[in-house]
Amino acid sequence: MNDTINTHYTHHTYPYYNEDRGTDMTVRKNITMPDEEYQIISDYSKKTGISFSELLRKAALKFIEESEKQSLTEFLNANCEFVDDLEQEDLERILKDADLDISHAEEIDINELF
Repeated sequence: MNDTINTHYTHHTYPYYNEDRGTDMTVRKNITMPDEEYQIISDYSKKTGISFSELLRKAALKFIEESEKQSLTEFLNANCEFVDDLEQEDLERILKDADLDISHAEEIDINELF
């Protein structure tokens, strides 16, 4: 049995009515996921009376909201691999050779990078 639901990429935009926002435009996307995950989400959707799409939309927005609350350090630790020892030594040498004054350095927010 295939454990992945295979779909093809499509992108459609349709007008629809949303009670919270009034008339709006919506985008239709197809996604691919393992059958087991689909069943878990689908079962929960049926139990709560929330459509499958609405459940995924709300979960994605909540995930983004929580991720954007992270400090830059937390974001980098969660989303980026550490460099190997050799690369770390190179970076430390470059910083030492640059002779930077970091006494007034401040942490920046992840949103300041983009």
